[in-house]
Amino acid sequence: MSSTHNLFMKAGDSFAVTYHLYEQIPDPDNPGEFIRGDLLDLTGYRVAAEIRPSKRASSTTAPPVTSFEVTISPTELGRLDLVLSARRSESLLSVKNPAWDLQVIDADNWVTTYIEGTITVSQDVTSLPEDIQ
Repeated sequence: MSSTHNLFMKAGDSFAVTYHLYEQIPDPDNPGEFIRGDLLDLTGYRVAAEIRPSKRASSTTAPPVTSFEVTISPTELGRLDLVLSARRSESLLSVKNPAWDLQVIDADNWVTTYIEGTITVSQDVTSLPEDIQ
């Protein structure tokens, strides 16, 4: 089961957020629910975090608007750093209801969505210099 974390950012600003992922242990008292376990050791795992035009948009209905750069470090402590460049955040202004999620792929190619949410982007005032990526 994924957690919801809605993001708020300024268009044209660099954006970064850090998450720590934990093992998801089925709750024996509440079928379908999970209990937070130990920090997830991400050694050998891959992570993807994409932004799409809406929560209803899937990989088959709409390509991603953009994606986060994801760094796993240190792997044994389940830490993920997500970064969106200034140019990428600026591109979200034209998207009406952007949504995002973070998927973890283990060594057996088991895919789990850990975090999902919407993104609220507000207009900045200062224009980005041309040399900023």
